[in-house]
Amino acid sequence: MGDIIDFKPKRNLQVDVELEGVDEQLLLECAIVEMWEKLGGYEVDNDKFLYHVWFLQFSDLCFQAMEDKRFNVSEDGEISIDANLLAAFKESIDGFKAESATNDNRTD
Repeated sequence: MGDIIDFKPKRNLQVDVELEGVDEQLLLECAIVEMWEKLGGYEVDNDKFLYHVWFLQFSDLCFQAMEDKRFNVSEDGEISIDANLLAAFKESIDGFKAESATNDNRTD
C-alpha cells in the first residue's frame, strides 16, 4: 500500500529565536537565515563576496515567496513552506555548492 500512496514531505520547520521583543521584520529575517542553514547554505565553500551575493539572492527569493504565500512564518516562529519551493531551494543551494567546489578562484 505504501508504494501507491504519495506521502508529502513535512512542510514545517521550527525557527529557534526568542520572540520577546523581536519585531516582525527581524522574525522574518531570522526565518530566512534558519532556512539557509537547514538547507546547507553554511556549507557553501566559495569566496566571501560570492557567498554573500548568493545569500542576498536567496533572501530575496524567500521574501518574494512570502509575498506569494508560499513561505510563511507564524508569530510563534514556525516556518511553513511549500514542499515544491523547499525542494527547489535545496536543489539550488546544492547546485551552488557543487559549482563552488569546482571553482578554485577564492579570495579569502
